[in-house]
Amino acid sequence: MEPEVEQVNPQQPLMPPPPPPPAPSAVPSAGGATTTLSTGAVPRIDVGVAWESLNDETGRIRCLACAHHCVITPGHTGICGVRRNQAGKLELLVYGRPTAVHVDPVEKKPLYHFLPGSSVLSIGTVGCNMACPWCQNWQISQVTRKTAGKSPLIELEDIGEPMTPDDIIATCDQQGLKVIAFTYNEPTIFLEYALDTMKLARQKGIASIFVTNGYESEEAMTLLRPYVSALNVDLKAFKDETYLRLCKAHLQPVLDTIRRAHSMGLWVEVTTLIVPGVNDSEEELRALCKWLASVSLDIPLHFSAFHPDFQMPETQPTPRRTLQRAKQIAAEEGLHWVYLGNVSDEGASQTKCLSCGETLVQRAGYQTRVIGLRSMPPTQVEPFPQCACRHCGASPIAGIWTQAQLVHMQQVQAEQQGITHLETPALMALEKSADEQRQHIAGRQRPEAEAGAGVM
Repeated sequence: MEPEVEQVNPQQPLMPPPPPPPAPSAVPSAGGATTTLSTGAVPRIDVGVAWESLNDETGRIRCLACAHHCVITPGHTGICGVRRNQAGKLELLVYGRPTAVHVDPVEKKPLYHFLPGSSVLSIGTVGCNMACPWCQNWQISQVTRKTAGKSPLIELEDIGEPMTPDDIIATCDQQGLKVIAFTYNEPTIFLEYALDTMKLARQKGIASIFVTNGYESEEAMTLLRPYVSALNVDLKAFKDETYLRLCKAHLQPVLDTIRRAHSMGLWVEVTTLIVPGVNDSEEELRALCKWLASVSLDIPLHFSAFHPDFQMPETQPTPRRTLQRAKQIAAEEGLHWVYLGNVSDEGASQTKCLSCGETLVQRAGYQTRVIGLRSMPPTQVEPFPQCACRHCGASPIAGIWTQAQLVHMQQVQAEQQGITHLETPALMALEKSADEQRQHIAGRQRPEAEAGAGVM
C-alpha cells in the first residue's frame, strides 16, 4: 500500500525557475497528460487581508492568519517566513508561486468520507508555521525557517512556477477536476492566495479542501468558512509540552480549529501520525480519542505510521501493534470511523456499516470502489440529501459522499454569506426533481463499480 501521508516528490527541485521569459510549466494529470499553465505576469507580492496595523511609530503590524498572531517589524517576516511587513503592510511573498502542483486521489489527503474516488488538484508553496522534526515535506515546508522573523535570505518571490488563481481554475477545467486541495505545506500561511482561488472555484462548482495543521486563527476560519468544504486537520499530539518542544506551537489552537470547523458545518477528518516515544502512550492516545469523541463521534480519525525522516532518522517506524491498539482505544471511546494509514493492511482502510458490518467503501491503496452506499434524495421529513447502507438501510452515513450533498453544503455557505444566486452547474443540479436526483447520484442498485468510481 502506498503511503497515505501527504508527501511531495523529494526530488522536486526548489530552485528558482529559469530567467524570464520562463518556459510554460506543465502539470501531469492522473492519466499522464499535461496541462500548460499561463506564464503571464504574476504578482511577486500580494497585500494580505489577514493583518492589522498596530499604529505605532515603528510601523509594526500583527498578522492574523494563524494562532501565532506574529507582531512583525518592517522588513521582517512572521514565523512562517513568507508573510512580510513591507512599509507597514503585510505582503505574501509566495502568492501565485506554488512549488508543488500534482493530481492526487482525495484519499491521499487523507479524506475517506468526502467524494470518494475523486481526483484532486493539489497545490502547495514553501514555508510553515510549525517546525515538526518528523516532517515528510521538509524540503518545502522548512526552507523558510532560517529566514523567519528576519529579512528573507532567499528570494521567495522567485521560488516555484507562476500560477495565478485563474491558472488553477483553468487547469481544473482542462482536466475535468472538481476538487482543489491546498496541501503539502501549511495552507494557512498562503491564506490570501488560497482564498482568491477558492472564490473562483466556487463560481465553477469546484470544491476546496484544506489539509492543515489546524493552527488557523478565528479570523482565518471566518474568512475560509464560505469557501472551504472539507478539512483534514493534523492533530500531532495531545500534550501541549510536545507541541511547544517539537513543533514550536501550542495544542489548544488546534483543538479550537477542529471544534470550530465542525460547528461551522464543514466536513472534518483528523490525522494523527503516531511517532514512537513522542505521542504513542496509551494514556495520551485515549485522551486524544476521548476529546475527539466529545466533539463528534462521526469525525473520521486516521492513525498513520511514522517512518524515519528529516530530523528523526534514527527513530524506528511505528510498530503495527501500536497502530492496532490505537484503533482499539478509539473504538472503546466510541469513535465510529477509525482508519490506519501507511500500513499494508487493506482491511484497516475500509469503510463499513456501523449497523450490519458490510463494506460501504472498499479501498486498495488509492483504488477506491463505492459498493455499499445508496443515495437518498431530500424528502419532506429529511430535507437534506443523505446516503444509506445499501444492505441494511441504516442512515445517514456520515460524510459528503455525493455531489448533491456537496451542493447542499455550498448552498448553506452561500446563504450564510447573503449570496442569493450562484450560477453553477452544481447548484442548478440541486433543482432536479427527487426522481431525477436519485438517478443522477446512482441511487439504484448497480453491479460492481469500476475502480476509482464514486457515488456521484
